[in-house]
Amino acid sequence: MNISNAVDAPFGDQESFLDFLGQNEIAHVAFGTALARLGHIIASPPPIGNPNESHDWLNDHWHRHRDECVTLGIAVPDLSSVDLQDEEQYRDWMLLHGELHTQQNKALGITT
Repeated sequence: MNISNAVDAPFGDQESFLDFLGQNEIAHVAFGTALARLGHIIASPPPIGNPNESHDWLNDHWHRHRDECVTLGIAVPDLSSVDLQDEEQYRDWMLLHGELHTQQNKALGITT
């Protein structure tokens, strides 16, 4: 799943951010399914929930990306260290995160 539109969620717009989180979760399930078809099982669970409500979400989410990307041979930036309440960090993180999803989609042949 392509989350490129969702990463444009405006800072402070909770509805758009929740939409992004839902699309992100679906994308990680799709990554896991595609990797399983290739014989790779990802042990870490897809990110569920909201980083604003769960202290562990960012770290758990980064671990999921790490596990997916190591299998694909993609370098993984640290997505766990961000203050999503800071507008500049939020925008940088969303952009970096979207770029990583694009790389994973390309590596797995996911076009939607």
